[in-house]
Amino acid sequence: MLRNDVPTNDINTLKDSPTSVFKRAAKAQTGVYILDHNVPSGVVMSVDDYEKMVGENERMLDEITELKATIRLNNAVPELVSDHQVRGEKALREPVIDEDDGWE
Repeated sequence: MLRNDVPTNDINTLKDSPTSVFKRAAKAQTGVYILDHNVPSGVVMSVDDYEKMVGENERMLDEITELKATIRLNNAVPELVSDHQVRGEKALREPVIDEDDGWE
């Protein structure tokens, strides 16, 4: 479903004049839907808007990770995970001990 506040262009305009579509996206600061036979096929956005979006996404993912860690740390009965859940198949193998590793 297309958002009403985002401009659109047909794919032929993108092919014929990509710079005009990039300028329109930068001016709108929203991106521009690209339509192929009136069906959305992509979005064009300015480099600045893309970098802002990626930065905001990374910030939110960091915040989610921190919130999850806080919840786990504050949990009086923490959920425990097995070695196999953490390390996968490596947990099932016997450890290899190197007698000459220099840690005597």
